[in-house]
Amino acid sequence: MFYSSLVCLICGIILVNSFYEDPCENHKGFTEKDANEVMENWPANLLVSRVNRTHKCRVACILSYYMLLGYEGQITLDKYLDAGIIDEYEIASTLLRCKYEYKDEKDICEFGFGIFHCFRMELLLKSESSLKK
Repeated sequence: MFYSSLVCLICGIILVNSFYEDPCENHKGFTEKDANEVMENWPANLLVSRVNRTHKCRVACILSYYMLLGYEGQITLDKYLDAGIIDEYEIASTLLRCKYEYKDEKDICEFGFGIFHCFRMELLLKSESSLKK
């Protein structure tokens, strides 16, 4: 069993305290279209506590597939930062806030889903407030 805890935003890596667990072990696979539908059609009024574990693991599996989430809970954004797809300065505070919110989560499915949900909600709030201006 592997434990680690590290925040290294400059490197684009955040580790969570976690047991090694494969969030994909109960999924038979998915297409890129399936993955995009899950990620793009994220409901704004989602209650995280009401989402079943299977779906949370599916989201964690998708994040893993896109190499955003490692099995030990590390969030790796290097390739997206390097490609200019993500602006490090724009997301740093949001990512740290979301990581702090789930800092004690040891379940990779709960952590991956929670971080992504937190991040999506924060981006939605920012985009809605910029539209109102």
